[in-house]
Amino acid sequence: MLAHGVTTVTMYGIISEAGSSTRGCSRVLAVNLLSGVLPASLKFTRREYERRVTPMWTRLDDGFFIHPKARKAGKDGRAMFLAGLCYAAGQLRDGFIPNGDVPLIAALAEVDEGERHALVTAGLWEEVPNGYQIHDWLDFNPTKDEITARRNERREAGKKGGEASAVARAQAKGAAIAQAKSNQTPILEKKILEKKNKSEEKIPAEASGDTKSKRARANNFSGWAEALWSERHKGAVPGWTAADFIQLAESVKAIGEPEARRRWSIYLDETDAFYRGHSPRKWRSELSRWVERNRPRLSTRHSSGAKYTPDDFQ
Repeated sequence: MLAHGVTTVTMYGIISEAGSSTRGCSRVLAVNLLSGVLPASLKFTRREYERRVTPMWTRLDDGFFIHPKARKAGKDGRAMFLAGLCYAAGQLRDGFIPNGDVPLIAALAEVDEGERHALVTAGLWEEVPNGYQIHDWLDFNPTKDEITARRNERREAGKKGGEASAVARAQAKGAAIAQAKSNQTPILEKKILEKKNKSEEKIPAEASGDTKSKRARANNFSGWAEALWSERHKGAVPGWTAADFIQLAESVKAIGEPEARRRWSIYLDETDAFYRGHSPRKWRSELSRWVERNRPRLSTRHSSGAKYTPDDFQ
């Protein structure tokens, strides 16, 4: 290796970084080690590469191309040297290149494997038993043991961070649910209170007080209506509300007491077998149907100013 500005070399090119040397500069050297014709097994995109293997980096002096050794190696020798750097870094062999891997490195660089001799002559590769050693590799790159230890540390840190993150997410979710419930309670209580107030507003002020007075003030309608109901239901007392009796009174005003009595009796007779204990609201619904059925005749009499009579509801 050469000692000047620091350049990071990958399988995809050479990325220069600002080094401590005055000759260091930040630039990308247009060197693509995977360009051209390569074996199909070696052709894959950067995304595929990062998915298949753990990315590994190596360092290179950014004055490499003007260094005497690099110039002596020649164009093809330099290409093979760069390919060897990347390959050795990925294999974690501390800069060692086995004899059997030389053809592959030559293929990566798209040069003849005989360029190994040019690298040895230039002093960039050193011949060792069973292969070659990249010159000064360990002076500029971490050892295999250092890299493995660093990866294990990162893996453990990531695991702990993931566990801590999971706990934090669970706590945050629990807090959010608790907060939502605490926020929801007053909202529900408010809605219930509003609904209750609206329901109470529907009952006129005159209907306030005890149940008997409410019924008694419903235009004296409750007396005969309740008596007739109790007669049909063997003396049982209807569980109606004050609002129910107010509705009965409004019906009486609409058609007159005589017709109201008659229709109330008919309603009890007709619905007793099916709607035992039905509230006055059902009767008002039935009354609407009767009125609708006789609407043409009622409209004529109403336009002339005449009062409704029992005959209008036959």
